[in-house]
This record gives sequence, structure tokens and C-alpha cells, in this order.
Amino acid sequence: MHHHAVCSLIVASIVLIFVPGCGGSKPQPAGGATGTAAATTAPSAPANDPFTAAASDAEPGERPYLEPARPFLTALAARNYGAAYDQLSTHARAKMLTGQFTPSVVTETSFGTPLENVTREQFIEWMGKSEAELGVPESIRHISVFEIDAQVLSGQGDKLSAVFAIGAMPADIPANIRKASLRGALTCQKSRTWAEAIAQDLDNVTPEQILSGQVNQETKATIEESLPYLNLKFVLVDEGGQLKIGYFEMMPPSMLD
Repeated sequence: MHHHAVCSLIVASIVLIFVPGCGGSKPQPAGGATGTAAATTAPSAPANDPFTAAASDAEPGERPYLEPARPFLTALAARNYGAAYDQLSTHARAKMLTGQFTPSVVTETSFGTPLENVTREQFIEWMGKSEAELGVPESIRHISVFEIDAQVLSGQGDKLSAVFAIGAMPADIPANIRKASLRGALTCQKSRTWAEAIAQDLDNVTPEQILSGQVNQETKATIEESLPYLNLKFVLVDEGGQLKIGYFEMMPPSMLD
């Protein structure tokens, strides 16, 4: 598969290096503390639907894993973290690590502090911390199937491929239920910090003009190409015949994007 060609370029970008992401915006109440807002029913796909684009690029064996990922990404993009929690498997809820939400805590020897039997309220709380570090999600930017090879998903075989596919996925999640590793990206809300960084690279444009959209078409096109975003790695598992999120990692932008 095409992604293996780039795997040898860099490992540390995922597990060791923290690159500032979308940041800057103060987290708002994430999808309601009760998580009762209905947001898992996907609307009819628009012409620029990222899942439709991903399906056209995917190999036949990869395509069945795209639509099952839609409710999770749609909920994250809507900041409906209660609905996102509903897409987690029992394995994902049983054990999480703080590094899955805030990559800045990751070190060479640790992926953060364990969180066990995570409740809906705890998940919403930690997604707020993710927003503070990586940015506030606004829309789905990209989605693709990264790996479906059972040996790689089990963590066996080539270790580099496994790191890129499943990251710090707990070894006690059964290998035989791991079905696919996917990569997504979420465009984030524009923050003051981001606007200031963009203004430094553009002539005669202030952060205020960037945030308000009071710029010419050429500058607007440049800004659209530089919108803040965060990355997401996750693994689908078969739980009772349904594909659920077995593991996930929120990640900053990478030089490989």
C-alpha cells in the first residue's frame, strides 16, 4: 500500500515530537455535558463529501471501513463529544491514556497517565483539554483507510508499520477483532494565535482582517490553504458484529501531511 513508502521517513513525528496545532481558542462546552444531542445520523453526502472522495481513492478491501467511521468523525467535527463517546467500543472505554488527547504529555517512555473505565463525562472533559492543546474542531477535512493487514494491526511483524497503524493501542485489545486503521483530519476554528502567524507571512494584512475575512480573493485563497487542523488516528474493531472505535489518538499536524 502507498503509505508504507513514507513510513521510514519519520517515526518520531507521531510519538515523540509535539508540534503546536490549531490551539488558541478557549474550549466551549463540548457537545453538551449530557451528550444527548443527536448527531450520529449522517446527512446525505454533499458533492465534496470527504468520505465519497476517500472511497474513490481506496482499494476495494478498504472501502467497507469508511462509512462506519462517519458517525465518530461527524460527532467530533460537531463537538458533540457525547455522541462520539457512543461510538467507542467497550475496549476503548475500559482503558485510555492521556496522550491520546494531549500529545504534549508523550515522552520516549510514556504515553501519558492511564484512564480506566472512562465515563461519558470524563471523555467530554478530556476532549476539552484536547481542544485547548490542538484546536477546536469545525469540520471534517480528510479521511482515509491506512491499514487493513491483520498482522500489522495485531502489532506483530514490522514494528514501524505497527507504530504508524495502531500507535499505543493497548496490547490487551484482542488482535482478532482489529479490522482497520484509519486516518482523519479535522479543520479547526480560526484562532488569534493562528491569525497572527498567518499575518506574519502576508504583506499588509492584520490578524483582525484575517479573522473577519476582510481580505482580497488572492489572500483569501492563501488563507484557505493554511486553515488550522488536527490529525486523528483510530482503529475500528468488531464488537458483536458492529464496527466500533477500538482506539484513537488526537495528533498535531505532521510534516508528512
